[in-house]
Amino acid sequence: MPRAFVRYAILAILVVCACWVRGSGAWTMLTVLRNPAAAPAIPLPIKGATRTIAGTDLDGDQILAIGGKPLSSARQFDEAVYSRHPGDKILLTLSRPDGSAFEREITIPSMASKFQSFGAIAVDVAGDILIPLVALFLGAFAVAIRPTDRNAWILLFLTVSFTEMVGGDFGLDSGFVAFWHNLWGGPWPFFMMLFGIYFPDRSAFDRKRPWAKYLVLIPCLFAELAFVAILLTWTYDIDAALPFRPLFIKLYFLQIIFGMLAISAYFANIAMKASMDPSADSRRRLRILQWGSSISLTPIFMAAVYSLIRGNDLFYGVPAAAVVAALLFLTLFPLVLAYVIVVERAMDPRFVIRQSLQYGLVKGGLWVARALLIALAVYLFTTAKWSGKNGLMEPI
Repeated sequence: MPRAFVRYAILAILVVCACWVRGSGAWTMLTVLRNPAAAPAIPLPIKGATRTIAGTDLDGDQILAIGGKPLSSARQFDEAVYSRHPGDKILLTLSRPDGSAFEREITIPSMASKFQSFGAIAVDVAGDILIPLVALFLGAFAVAIRPTDRNAWILLFLTVSFTEMVGGDFGLDSGFVAFWHNLWGGPWPFFMMLFGIYFPDRSAFDRKRPWAKYLVLIPCLFAELAFVAILLTWTYDIDAALPFRPLFIKLYFLQIIFGMLAISAYFANIAMKASMDPSADSRRRLRILQWGSSISLTPIFMAAVYSLIRGNDLFYGVPAAAVVAALLFLTLFPLVLAYVIVVERAMDPRFVIRQSLQYGLVKGGLWVARALLIALAVYLFTTAKWSGKNGLMEPI
């Protein structure tokens, strides 16, 4: 009984925190959607762990002060913007690369530029509302029914991480919420690797070489923690983060490299099990998972390869329609998981919602959701305009 209580307590804490973070983001996004023209937007992206502006005609210039007050933290810049209204002016003291200082008034834009198309709205609604609902329910329900099952916990960690990776940064202005978002948003490829190793049964390769997975997991853990530490330091103290700027860049690309290795390990394990599992039903489920994951993750994988080749931030310089399509296909992944686990009964039958009406609604709902997302991705690929500066995170 005490052990069961501890497990359910951990589950409750994770679910409450995840729902709080995603709920605050969804609420802020819905508030902005009511009147985007009245909501201020960040006018200038700043490179991580620096004061340096990225993009625009001020690319390479540094922000020394805002309204006469020295810029000491990235948070200070955000607060200066969000405390004003669209159309207001901010006086910036800037420094050119040659060291000469000058002043420039910047007009605060509105969020209307971000939500000028149905495609941009769809991406944020999918990432901040649809995916968290499906993913968090799936992971939490698995652990609630099977609290002693390792696979259920891995699924929960995977879904929590996935929601933060896909979700936007609306309303993530408090210290804890920002920490949670950055901490959980990075390691989702490694939870996927663990899921591929242990679901539905432990892989033969891992039984023979259990140490192999730690060659990826341990470096990834240190890289992720160091990256988040620098990012949060920059949020509150730019001067303290500046010396770590070179390390910050290396950690960013290390995360991409290790993430690609982890995703490759996931597919390798799923493929081996799909071809070698003695049960025909298990092979069929694993093939569904394999193909569904491939369709969902291939566009983001190609974007990661492109960013490594070009040495740029993820999605930087990628055509707008390709960004929208990649993000929408990415949202298919938790729906694939839900289909395999709930509809195809890839876990113990006790996990499945037993009532026939509920089962039918789940199955039908998943088919409808997948069809809508695929149709939406095709539509957006040909019509949407992407107004974001450079994709998922601050420029590197």
